[in-house]
Amino acid sequence: MTYPQLGANWQVSRDGWTEADALDDGLTTRQEALVQTACIEDVSGAIRVGDLSAVVASGSLPWAVWYRGPADLEYAAKGYFRVLEPMNYDAPAYTKHELSSKPHEVSGKKAWLYKLVLELDAAAVEAQGWSWRKETVMIVLVDRGAKKRPGILFISMPDSHQNLGDIDLVLGSIKAR
Repeated sequence: MTYPQLGANWQVSRDGWTEADALDDGLTTRQEALVQTACIEDVSGAIRVGDLSAVVASGSLPWAVWYRGPADLEYAAKGYFRVLEPMNYDAPAYTKHELSSKPHEVSGKKAWLYKLVLELDAAAVEAQGWSWRKETVMIVLVDRGAKKRPGILFISMPDSHQNLGDIDLVLGSIKAR
């Protein structure tokens, strides 16, 4: 899948990426825009310090997610989020709000658009000093034909990112081969 290189503070990133990561989440290409530095999270009693970035990434659906063909697109898109959730969204408390789950088309190919918002607990946001309260997550899963794993476009955008319109820009410009 292709989509534009975003401007401003977006950077193509492979820092810390390994082939093992791609086996876990299927993502092999990634752009990031730094949103907040030195975020501190208390996750299951452990303190972790790191940066928060908006992310646009793509790759192929990992084998951990069931997929036999276009009839499984919705199930697989939601299943993919369930795979990503413990790896990427381990904030102390958040509520999921599904915004959209519908058929989509990319370059004439059948696809599924799954979009949700993760709303963090207000007390956790205040206690941690985070610059964001909500994060929009979008997954576009594209069928690539027989014997090929579907393509994935994954977007994760905290509400404090300076240009939330980047989500629509990418969605409107993706192409599948």
